[in-house]
Amino acid sequence: MNPLYRQAIIQGVFGFIFFIALIFGTAGTWEYWQGWVFLAVFAASTTAFTLYLALYDTPLLERRLKAGPWHEEEQSQKIIVSLIFLAFFAFIILPILDYRYGLSPVPAWVSIAGNVIIVCSFLAIFWVIKVNSWAASNIRVEARSESHRYWPVCVCAAPHVCRSPLAVCRDPARARLVVVGRARDPILASIVVASPR
Repeated sequence: MNPLYRQAIIQGVFGFIFFIALIFGTAGTWEYWQGWVFLAVFAASTTAFTLYLALYDTPLLERRLKAGPWHEEEQSQKIIVSLIFLAFFAFIILPILDYRYGLSPVPAWVSIAGNVIIVCSFLAIFWVIKVNSWAASNIRVEARSESHRYWPVCVCAAPHVCRSPLAVCRDPARARLVVVGRARDPILASIVVASPR
């Protein structure tokens, strides 16, 4: 089996077990239907996302599996990503504690609407990776090509509005922002940041 696929399966299984423990351990009961619906929606969305990447974009799957503060290079990025992880888990745990202690009963339709929003957010992420195959889980700069004297840049955020999906800057000391391609709408013009190593 491909080591990348093995890593994706292992992370998926451990993630699923972790979420079961997190949700139902926090709720203190298995009879928490909102937790089961959330778990099903989240697991189905992440599995579909991972399968798509495994079939059609394995380099992106490899980059997406390197998520978390331990994969960041800069200390400030480690702090920011740690805070994002903390907020993510807080947004999962706090509603469960609210349910457990009966602090503010919520109608069923609100829980269902929340899961619809989760599906929509996964669809938005899917759209982003369809138009930008460089959407890694962490902040990084691609290595400079030795065959050309170009500096690495971030990739065009919306290549469907650009003539070229990638632009390079020959003099990053003088040009921090470079507009790439020709956009039909100036508001949608993609901007990339040049940064030499």
